[in-house]
Amino acid sequence: MGNRLGIYFGKGRITVVELRGKDVIRQAGLTLAAASDRATGALTTQDSDQASLADEIKRFLKENKFSAKEAVLGLTSKDLFIRGIQIPSLAKSEISSGISFEARKYLPFKTEDLVFDYQHRLNKGIDKMDVFYVAATKVSFDYYLGLFKRMGIQLKAI
Repeated sequence: MGNRLGIYFGKGRITVVELRGKDVIRQAGLTLAAASDRATGALTTQDSDQASLADEIKRFLKENKFSAKEAVLGLTSKDLFIRGIQIPSLAKSEISSGISFEARKYLPFKTEDLVFDYQHRLNKGIDKMDVFYVAATKVSFDYYLGLFKRMGIQLKAI
């Protein structure tokens, strides 16, 4: 297995860590003066803005001798919706639709406009299911996919 990057888009700053197995071999941070809005949730669909940010990050990676071409992306809470919800215990065939139904109550977006994942477990003590739900808007998700494609880095997880 080759090296992998962990890239976190924080508020006005990107932090990058390169790993070989479980060992950190390199880390550095990049402050984004002009591009901070793009990296913290105020995403734009303009190609020139995305291209300039991709170029800035590519230069940063090269200057700091990062060599991995695969990455795991971490996003701030401005780009993600994280919710814990409880729902009644459901049959396996009903879990997905039940979680989608409940998510619509708690999120300010249509679920059709989101990319999401969830984990659930049965809470036997109260006969309900605990659900951990994480979502991003498709616009945000597509922005980061495009950004990494421009940089020539394959995203393995977000």
